[in-house]
Amino acid sequence: MTGGVKKRTNTRARDPATGRFCSAPKPESTSQPKAQPKTQPADPATAANSVSKEQYNTLLDKIHRDKEGYLEELKREKSKFEQKEKEVEGYKREIARLTESSTDTYRQMQELEDKLVLFKKVEQQKQEAEEIIIQEKEERGTQLQEMVRKYGLEENCGIAWDDNFKEKLKKGFPGRRTNCYTSVKVLIAQWASDDLGVSEEVDKLMSVFKHSYSFNVAKFSIPDLEPGNALSSRVRDFIGDGSPDTLLIFAYNGHGSIEKNSHNAIWSGRRQGPRMPCNGIQTLLEDSESDALLLYDTCHSANIAISLNPPAGSVTELVAACGFETVTRMGDNSFMSALTQELSSAATQGAVSVSRLYNRVLARLRNTRNHKTNATPVRCTLVSDDDRTSIMLEPLLPPLVTVSHQYSECSNEVNAVYNIVIVKRGLEMDNTSVFLKWLLRAPSNVLDVQLHRINIQKQTSSNGGLEYENDGHEP
Repeated sequence: MTGGVKKRTNTRARDPATGRFCSAPKPESTSQPKAQPKTQPADPATAANSVSKEQYNTLLDKIHRDKEGYLEELKREKSKFEQKEKEVEGYKREIARLTESSTDTYRQMQELEDKLVLFKKVEQQKQEAEEIIIQEKEERGTQLQEMVRKYGLEENCGIAWDDNFKEKLKKGFPGRRTNCYTSVKVLIAQWASDDLGVSEEVDKLMSVFKHSYSFNVAKFSIPDLEPGNALSSRVRDFIGDGSPDTLLIFAYNGHGSIEKNSHNAIWSGRRQGPRMPCNGIQTLLEDSESDALLLYDTCHSANIAISLNPPAGSVTELVAACGFETVTRMGDNSFMSALTQELSSAATQGAVSVSRLYNRVLARLRNTRNHKTNATPVRCTLVSDDDRTSIMLEPLLPPLVTVSHQYSECSNEVNAVYNIVIVKRGLEMDNTSVFLKWLLRAPSNVLDVQLHRINIQKQTSSNGGLEYENDGHEP
């Protein structure tokens, strides 16, 4: 083309092996045959790169995954290491605490060892003091024996004092149970269908127990329907927990008879009315740990069974209006009427034993105008602990009150202290058990007994009188 731009012909070509451009081969002349180009060997590195590119990428991905795995593993190991560090810190704190605790323990052990040394020292001093006391007691005993022989008192001083006499007295006196009841409960039973007119007598007896003795009094009317079950249930409630410090007084006023076949005592509301055996009531009261007093104003009232193997520890006594085969009388000369009058009289005279009360009732019935027609009351001990001869009755004392002020002449109540002198004549005592038992029978208003001295007196005649020579001894 004339005047135009001549198109440039690229004479360079890219080498497929190296990727570089190189001069293009000159075109062959048409007139001459085309010569074959010489084949050069390929570069091994380039050839390898060109062949393993896919493998390289695969290997690169694998390396990347392994790297991430190693990083995760390092993180986990780091977390474990940090956890171990925390545990080590905890162990260090525990070691510090134990070290401090061991220090305190060691200090406490030292204090205990010091106290043990002091205790041993005190025990040694106590033992030495006891030996001195024993030696002094022996010396005093020797002196007393010499004095007894000197004044010729051997025949009048046959008392072998127990070394533990004071301790026995101190221990036994507060717990004595001659008449020291903290509570006294009274249950008086009569029939709801009574035809004897005993309500007035029952009310009078209740009034004496309640107002003169401050006892807890209740009355029970025996129903006609299932009387045995009803009375047994009421008596169980009446007994309660059976405390040894409680006295139970059960009284019955009504008809009584004897079963023909079994010969058991029977209680009834009317002669032809409802009936019930009374042995079960007696057994309930005997089995209780509380002391019990049974008062029966009924015909054939002494026809009861005495336990052959009574429970130990309590006392059960019966005072009945008549014997086994006799009947009673009603009215002013009845057993319950005489009992009520004697209880009222005894309430102002201190403690009275059941045996003494029975004697007073017996004397009153004998001294009545128609005493020949009166039935003779009966008393018997159903259960006994062998230590006490009879239950004691007396009005309950109000609770003791401790005051902080000193005694004043204006006080209404004071505690009196008495010095008691016991004169022994012609009584041989091998030991002090009799004397101890006598002291333990003191009335309940005696708060304490303390034995300070034993005075041995030699009695001689002088100018028509008596003279005493004293010597004191502490048991």
